[in-house]
Amino acid sequence: MIFKQIESFVKNLRPTKLEIHGAIYALYVSTALLVLLSAISAVFAYNDPWILLNYLARITAIFIFTFVLLRLTHPIYSFSKRYLSAILITIPIFLKVFYFELRSTIFIVVVLSLLGAGLSNLWKPGFRSLRLKKQIIVLIILTFGLSISIATLVLYSIRGLEMDPIFNAAASSQENVVQINASSPAENGSHTVKYLSYGSGKDKHRPAFGMETNIITPTINGTAFMEEWTGFGGWFRKKYWGFNISALPLNAHVWYPEGRGPFPLVLIVHGDHDMKDFSENGYAYLGDLLASRGFILVSVAQNFLNYSWSDYRGRIKNDNNARALLLLEHLKIWHTWNAKENHLFFKKVDTTNVALIGHSKGGESVVHAALMNHLMQHPDDENLKLDYNYSIKSLVGLAPVDGNYKPGGEKSSLQDINYLTIHGSLDGEVPSFLGAKQFERITFSDSAYYFKSGLYIKGANHGQFNTTWGENDAFSPFYKGFLNLADLIPAEEQRNITKVYLSAFLETTLKDNKTFLPLFADYRKGRNWLPNTIYLNQFEDSRTNFICTFDEDADLTSSALSKNAISSENLTIWQEREIYLKNELKGSRGVFVGWEHSCLNSSSKGRAGEQTELFEFGDLKEQNPADCPVPQYSIQIPPEKICVDSSSILVFSMAEASGDYAKLSKKKSNSDNYDVNTLINGKDLKHTYHNKKTNTKTPINFSINIKDSIGTKVSFHLSDFSGLQREIQTSLSKMDHMEGKFESEKVFQLFAFPVKDMLEKNPGFDPTGITSIHFVFDDSKKGLIIIDNIGFMQALDE
Repeated sequence: MIFKQIESFVKNLRPTKLEIHGAIYALYVSTALLVLLSAISAVFAYNDPWILLNYLARITAIFIFTFVLLRLTHPIYSFSKRYLSAILITIPIFLKVFYFELRSTIFIVVVLSLLGAGLSNLWKPGFRSLRLKKQIIVLIILTFGLSISIATLVLYSIRGLEMDPIFNAAASSQENVVQINASSPAENGSHTVKYLSYGSGKDKHRPAFGMETNIITPTINGTAFMEEWTGFGGWFRKKYWGFNISALPLNAHVWYPEGRGPFPLVLIVHGDHDMKDFSENGYAYLGDLLASRGFILVSVAQNFLNYSWSDYRGRIKNDNNARALLLLEHLKIWHTWNAKENHLFFKKVDTTNVALIGHSKGGESVVHAALMNHLMQHPDDENLKLDYNYSIKSLVGLAPVDGNYKPGGEKSSLQDINYLTIHGSLDGEVPSFLGAKQFERITFSDSAYYFKSGLYIKGANHGQFNTTWGENDAFSPFYKGFLNLADLIPAEEQRNITKVYLSAFLETTLKDNKTFLPLFADYRKGRNWLPNTIYLNQFEDSRTNFICTFDEDADLTSSALSKNAISSENLTIWQEREIYLKNELKGSRGVFVGWEHSCLNSSSKGRAGEQTELFEFGDLKEQNPADCPVPQYSIQIPPEKICVDSSSILVFSMAEASGDYAKLSKKKSNSDNYDVNTLINGKDLKHTYHNKKTNTKTPINFSINIKDSIGTKVSFHLSDFSGLQREIQTSLSKMDHMEGKFESEKVFQLFAFPVKDMLEKNPGFDPTGITSIHFVFDDSKKGLIIIDNIGFMQALDE
């Protein structure tokens, strides 16, 4: 009896021809509507009806592929040919036109098929004519299909799904931080702003570079440093722009201050974007601000190097090479104008103070430009002679890429130049903080003062640095509905942050105005100028003397100053390893320190923002019995190896290395030779999706103890500056959020402890004779952190 009921149920599940036809219609109609919607949105977004040809070409290719595949496999299958055709057409369209993931695509195909099959029963012969069991099955299928369809439409229409709130570690102690006594650098200055454009005079699409341009500029023959535009994509590119690589234009918008000058020169260049959605206008907000403050801002147009829907065989190769060299050609004409009598800019340009700013791909190209600026020949072609040698003092990378082009086969490394990079946690185009990699490849060698700084902003994205690009970090306008924008900060706030930091950076490095310098080590110095979010600062200057960089060698016990200088007690993890970002190496090493304090419980810890009793290393044994050891990491400093005085500041960089601590401890205990790199960089952490509830953890805190040559001690908490910020978790798409996929990245934060504050705690302490530094993990019960670049720097506000 039971078997007959099961057989009857299965028989009712078997699709009829009518239901198969319904599934086919549902797939075709839904896909056609989505293609139409996607195509129309793209045409209006980019004002480019030629995009329809792109959609037609892709869909035609998919139909041809399906036809050929069905002809080849016809003898070996007995499934419905029409339904199989619908699947083979629908799936590639979702994958190659809408850029869906395979898992999501298969789910959508199943839901649409069920919905179509269920709806077909309402048409002929009609729902009432069905048997009761069949009616129940149809109702279940329709309910399921309609529920999923409605939920998908609602999900697409809403802005996004919010993450759980995360504790802002630095903000909890910001009242102790004295702010810079100055007006916001984002406020307009006293200069009247003037505007003009220069270009070839032949631009087909923008009058500012065509008939209405103010200054005619020469074109550049790019045949020596880039490949010819070939194929259909090359044909379309040449047809649209009206030139080829032998006549590349030098086009730009210019905002400049009224007055005699000379004024520092700043060039800003966009990155890769749809070539018909002109990007250079998106930095006008910076032009108005910087010109009012006495800078000449030049927004360079390089849209002809950007991607196009017509690039079927890939985008332009090594375009960042061309972008960099064209930037140097722009500098060349500015130097010419500055020296040319009777020219508008004669002696108005301070050519000894030049900065380059780049966004996205432009953020990498400005580094290549600075590298090639001092070369005699091109690193990839000795026959291409270079002769620039301009005074480029400062570089800025806004959400830069890294490694798209490698001069001479290597990523660009620079010496003795100021560098600032800014990145957002919700960057959908460059999801990893790649500017941190370039940060590692900036070094200092001479006696002049330089610094490098990184700023990581919770809630910032890729596009909002540019008013044209906006909040859509997806290449397809249609796909914007799948981005999770709930935690995205408003565009005006992101641009205000950009104005504050770029203006302050240029004031500091091009005008030698050190008022804003402390802002780059600690955002709280200018917190009233900035929107309320989480910021992580990285900083290093040419006056920093390091005790440990962890790049010295493979010896765990050696520092930058001596051998056998480092020791540890009661740590569960102590390894020096390469540091990973989300998907690639950062380019530097750090010490990975893990601990689990067996006796520390909730009753012995203070609440967030409260201090616990300090543990001084000399009293550890007395304060803690033998069965309750306190983990610590200690560094011995040889006498007279480092110069420290009352104006010095102890600094180090640190980041949380999140992961399953129980799994780490288990693996560690099972093998004395367990390689923590497997956990930190491998499958356990590198692509780990985290439970977002971990965001509610309070910041990591511990004690730091320092001893001088006569045994005098001073102790303080990490949270005296700031607790360690927990990793910022994100879900870039709504589907990731619904599936519980929350990614995070190891972003470092500078910690700074002035010696003068140590002297206030213990006036008898002698900073000139420091002999040891101890990190005592006595507060947070367990943790896994990365420490890097321990040393002393001079105060920034003196």
